[in-house]
Amino acid sequence: MRQAINLYVTEERDLAYLALSNPEWDQCGALLTILYPFKVQSTRIQQTDRPTIHRVYWSYERMFNTIDELRDDLQNSLAHGRRKDRDWIMQLLNAINEIERKLKSYYTAATHYVFSKACLFHPATKISLFESGSFIQDVVN
Repeated sequence: MRQAINLYVTEERDLAYLALSNPEWDQCGALLTILYPFKVQSTRIQQTDRPTIHRVYWSYERMFNTIDELRDDLQNSLAHGRRKDRDWIMQLLNAINEIERKLKSYYTAATHYVFSKACLFHPATKISLFESGSFIQDVVN
């Protein structure tokens, strides 16, 4: 959409002030990279045409893993990146921490027996999620 948006704001003179610089477009791309996995998981468990209750814990697992990966990538960028990107990376790290905080509150609210039973009774997953190191660690924390 970058080309279309750039064309539109340059053709509409009263919108020229909305034109994004290359670094701003890069930031938009980073935001999309961060938010897309959460959209995928949310869409997956909101389906109404087939049962998805057994996927709830798996979706949380994937979202928490995504947060960990994003945090690692951003901290690596902070350590090895350009100085001028430091403020932006710090803002993203703060946003990731807030996403994790909110996700943990949803996860806590979703710890009903029905989700764990649905996961346990599903023939493809059974106890595999509950045996994973990250799940056990999250429960302990």
